[in-house]
Amino acid sequence: MSFIVEGRIRGGRTRRITLGQHPTMTVAEAKELAREKLLQMQKGEDPVESRKKEEAREQALGKTVGAVFESYLAVHQVSV
Repeated sequence: MSFIVEGRIRGGRTRRITLGQHPTMTVAEAKELAREKLLQMQKGEDPVESRKKEEAREQALGKTVGAVFESYLAVHQVSV
């Protein structure tokens, strides 16, 4: 059994979000998380897009300069 929340983001888009599964998440935890997601939607924020942006930010911050340089060299076919 999964807990979900469905709401309308300001601007008209409907979003359905899976919060978690039972018994890993309690009903009380699911209700609290659902309130947070609905409040976010009421403010006009898309919780899914916010999560994707945060994940992309964390991934970008996790790269080293060396890794970025190596990928640049691979894309531009430059040998050192």
